[in-house]
Amino acid sequence: ETQYLSDTKPAATDSVDVAGVTPGAALMLHNTVRVRQGMDENSSVVDVVYAGMQVTVGQNFASGWTSVTTSSGKSGYVRSDLLQ
Repeated sequence: ETQYLSDTKPAATDSVDVAGVTPGAALMLHNTVRVRQGMDENSSVVDVVYAGMQVTVGQNFASGWTSVTTSSGKSGYVRSDLLQ
């Protein structure tokens, strides 16, 4: 039976809305930020994005971090409050 199947993808349980930070959007940074490998201040820095440069926003997490992809193609996490 297909009555229990759905074409809709379930929402990520940790996903949250962050004001001014839209998933999939290109965002111009007002501050220089470190893009980290994990959602932790002690996590390795994979890239540094300087004020005036853009990142592509991935997903906002309830832990206060947002996944981003830099213009050089590197992916990682930035504290969500630094993107606002």
